[in-house]
Amino acid sequence: MHVTDADDGATIELAVGGRIDVVLPEEPASDPSWAVASIDSDIVASVCPAVLAADPTGARVGVPEDATHASFAFDAVERGSTDLGL
Repeated sequence: MHVTDADDGATIELAVGGRIDVVLPEEPASDPSWAVASIDSDIVASVCPAVLAADPTGARVGVPEDATHASFAFDAVERGSTDLGL
């Protein structure tokens, strides 16, 4: 499942083993402004740190000068619910 800042505040349902990819806008040539602030890691596990990309498909990764999106990936590891704060 793919979500963006347009989904802020939405409830997302995943089956155990499901993955959610979060893509958020990032200011070019700045330090990354997104980080995981809150999550119940017993329910949803972060599977990679933020990746900066020049476009939301991740075509050019890790180039801060032209990065316009930050991407995160999370896997549902247990049944339950949690808030994800970024």
